[in-house]
Order: sequence, then structure tokens, then C-alpha cells
Amino acid sequence: MNIQWYGGGCFIIKGKRASIYINPTERSFRSASLKDNIVLSTLVKVDEFKKSFNDQEILFIDQPGEYEKAGIFIYGLPVYNDKNYQMIYRIEMEDLNLVYLGNLNEKLSEEILEEFDGVNILILPVGGDSVLEPKRAANLASQIDATVIIPCYYKTDDDKKSKFESIDKFLKESGYSSHKEISFTPKSKDFEGEESQVIILDKN
Repeated sequence: MNIQWYGGGCFIIKGKRASIYINPTERSFRSASLKDNIVLSTLVKVDEFKKSFNDQEILFIDQPGEYEKAGIFIYGLPVYNDKNYQMIYRIEMEDLNLVYLGNLNEKLSEEILEEFDGVNILILPVGGDSVLEPKRAANLASQIDATVIIPCYYKTDDDKKSKFESIDKFLKESGYSSHKEISFTPKSKDFEGEESQVIILDKN
């Protein structure tokens, strides 16, 4: 498995048998063929993606439910607000349990938190504005207690006009140790410690 970040909430999780494209952009689409892979969306209905790739065997997901492809199990969970709902996902892939919280800005119910027992990798929005602000993100990370936390939706050096907070504010609130990587390829040693760690990915 290899996890790459393309800014905002866009990720590619490359697996041995299939890969997952999360909230894909044109830039991430160009990086590899989508054939036989999976597309997850929390932001828009995936119909617009289907128009461009209707001849390929792709699993598009933007609704609640349980899904499986190439040995990857995906659980789509709705988080409701006053007007609608947004999607978050739990992913079982290559003996690891991942949670993707996307553009979350709502409090999670106890029922959903129970779904996140034993999470290895948490992809968490931390920058405030339209997503969780750093303090709430840190509190939620503590509740979920994943071994590895990968932050998203925060201000980067190449986007000075962003309304998001910098990653430093989340790190200060959480108190977690952190290090930077170009992309993240999980190894057994990454999950040996009792303390959570933050992995800050380079933006592709």
C-alpha cells in the first residue's frame, strides 16, 4: 500500500490489486489509469466522473453502504447536518483499517465512533474554515486513537491565500510527534508504538 496526497482532500491509495482515488482531481486522474480501480467522493456526486470513464470497470462510490472490490472492503457512512449529509469512509485494505473523514465539519455520533474501533490510519481534516478547526480535529483524533494520522485540508506553502490554518496549529493542539514523507508506505514498525504519530505528506 502507498498513500499519496494531491492537496485538499484528494488522495490516491495504491494497493496490490486495485487503487482508491478519493475526491479525485484532473491532476490525480492523469497519474495512472483508473481501470479496475475505485473512486470515492465526499464532495460531489460521481456521475460527472462516470461520463469520462464509462468504458472502464471502475467502482464509483458516493452513497452510504458496504462495497467490495479486489479484496478491498469499503463502508460509506453518512454524517448529517441541517440540510443534507456528507460521506465519510472506513476502508479495510491489505490487513489495515483506514478511516477517511474528508471535509468533515460536524460532530460524529457515538454510533459512528464505535465503527472506528481499531483504526490504524486516520486521514483527518485539520485546517478550520469549512472543515474541523485544529482544536476540534485534535480532540477527535484523540477519540479515534489511530496509530497514524495523516492530516489534510490545511494551508500549504504554495497556497498563501488559503483560508485554512497551517498544520502547525493542529500539531500544537494535538501534541503528537510528526515527520514528513513524500508518500506513505505503511510498515509493521509504524504500528508498534502506543502513541499516535502524525505523518505530513508532500503535496503532489
